[in-house]
Amino acid sequence: MRWLFLLLLLLPVTIFGQFAALKGKIYADSLPVGFVSVKIGWLLKMADSAGYFRMEHLQPGKKTLLISAIGYEIFKKEILLKENETIELEIQLEKQTSALEDMVVTGTMKA
Repeated sequence: MRWLFLLLLLLPVTIFGQFAALKGKIYADSLPVGFVSVKIGWLLKMADSAGYFRMEHLQPGKKTLLISAIGYEIFKKEILLKENETIELEIQLEKQTSALEDMVVTGTMKA
């Protein structure tokens, strides 16, 4: 009976102690960028208005971090998450440089 009690007492430590966390701030031209999509694995979050984000209870291992915002290039980075470790990042987004082709609209007016 004592062993069962000890096992139940230690079980939450082993379950909750094997996760990683990721936090950071997103910039563009040295200014914070808010409301940015931050995705790692299946988890998708939004950065707050000051560009801060935090993701907790992530499974350890090699993951792909994707960050996207309208008007900016997609940021992609491979990261290695380790147990009981919090990785802190400062991410600099680049403005999207693609441009649309010129378009001429013509019309005729009927009287």
